[in-house]
Amino acid sequence: MRHAAGAIAVFLAMTMGFGGCGTRPAPQPHGVLSHVRGVLPGGSWEAHGALPRAERVSPVPVAGWEGMDPVNRNMTRFVGALAAAIALTTLGLPGAGAASNAPTGPPGLGASVPDGFLNAVAATSAANAWAVGGNGAGKNLILHWNGTAWTRVPSPNPAGRSSVLGGVTATSATNAWAVGSVILHWNGTAWKRVASPVPAQGGLSSVAATSARDVWAAGGNGAGKTLILHWNGRAWTRVPSPSPPGSVLSGVAATSATNAWAVGYTGAGKTLILHWNGRAWKRVPSPSPVPSDFLFGVAATSAGNAWAVGQIHIFKTLILRWNGRAWKQVPNPNPRPENALQGVAATSARNAWAVGSLIVRWNGRAWKQVGGVPPGPLLGVAATSVSNAWAVGFTQPSHDVVKVLILHWNGTVWKTVTMSPAR
Repeated sequence: MRHAAGAIAVFLAMTMGFGGCGTRPAPQPHGVLSHVRGVLPGGSWEAHGALPRAERVSPVPVAGWEGMDPVNRNMTRFVGALAAAIALTTLGLPGAGAASNAPTGPPGLGASVPDGFLNAVAATSAANAWAVGGNGAGKNLILHWNGTAWTRVPSPNPAGRSSVLGGVTATSATNAWAVGSVILHWNGTAWKRVASPVPAQGGLSSVAATSARDVWAAGGNGAGKTLILHWNGRAWTRVPSPSPPGSVLSGVAATSATNAWAVGYTGAGKTLILHWNGRAWKRVPSPSPVPSDFLFGVAATSAGNAWAVGQIHIFKTLILRWNGRAWKQVPNPNPRPENALQGVAATSARNAWAVGSLIVRWNGRAWKQVGGVPPGPLLGVAATSVSNAWAVGFTQPSHDVVKVLILHWNGTVWKTVTMSPAR
């Protein structure tokens, strides 16, 4: 994302609105939804879209990207990443590239890596994975892994509104979905836009599929209400869902037609977890340790095993587990003063990953940190086995450049992965 600070500021104002500490710009017509936060020395900045709630956060020291909370997307992954990237560039904050104890791998992403950021990743095998996100121009970005290399794949970018993508899911090499302010489908040959009842001021931050005829997408309507859509193999329809005041959904996961989870938070700063039982979405009690708690991601492997991750108040990781009866908070690493987890993936009751400002793994007994500080904020993770996982996000190699970040787990170590030229 190579833009002058002025151009980026204009884009930010056009798509999200931008305010100083505690200010609330009027909702903008493009409908990029968000309530995202970053921290500056002595205060905080906030960028708001259609959500009506504003809040001020306590200042914390800035020490590289980990002090800025660049991955606190709160409303949607794609807006959080975009706002963080724009804030990094416009405000001149320290970049992510200086991390000295990053996961083992090549020192840089290479010139072939596109400008922008990745919000989510999905994989069906060691030879098929998708990563989605966007760039500073509000355009979507879709990358594909074929078992040998990552390449950029053409995708529709409707005019008149941001088309940045926040979530992706796949069930086979010929069936994948990507969501944001629009919904795109991969049919094995090309990405096509599919009609959907996404409100003009709303958007979707996550999508999950159990088959070609059972797909869920979750987000917010842009007015403080949850938004859940379902694909039945023929059309997308909106499904009623509980909506406490000011609530939004940031993650969704499903294991069958009668078992799905959606997570987020309420306007009161409480965790929000909804469950689909095959007939209706119902709110399920969930731990909320302090007044300001947020859930950003969810993963499930069965009706008796699910994980939800996020953040407690200011920069403490939060991990909850569903054991088939109740959600319980689980101890997890918090090695630095400021931490947040943005995505989670699981392949079994004994293997799960969570990523954000750090990478942690569940081994069946406890969550343990793996490696040091990532090269940049990680916003999404996917796994197909104990020896194959992907994590995506972005880095800032220089003052005015934001690059996509892709890491791969090979069963032993996380490595940074370079890209091939676009198709």
